[in-house]
Amino acid sequence: MQKAIKFTLPQDYDQHAFIRELQDQYLIQQEKTCSEHYVYYDTFDWRLYHKSLILCSTVQTLLLQSLDTSIVLEHAQQFPEIDKTQ
Repeated sequence: MQKAIKFTLPQDYDQHAFIRELQDQYLIQQEKTCSEHYVYYDTFDWRLYHKSLILCSTVQTLLLQSLDTSIVLEHAQQFPEIDKTQ
């Protein structure tokens, strides 16, 4: 899990000049914005939390992560259920 870092520039600061200055030092690429919906799970007695773990899922993946470092310890691909009535 990555944490977003946001910066607030002063109102009179030229954003384009700032980006040009950064481009002199770093390779800057504009990428598409993306978002993902996460669902977090735990037991009623918080067993995962007490072990500093997070179990969450996206549309296609289950993730077991360290609560402290956000490192993914395990992951499993989820597959959509097949409609067996057809």
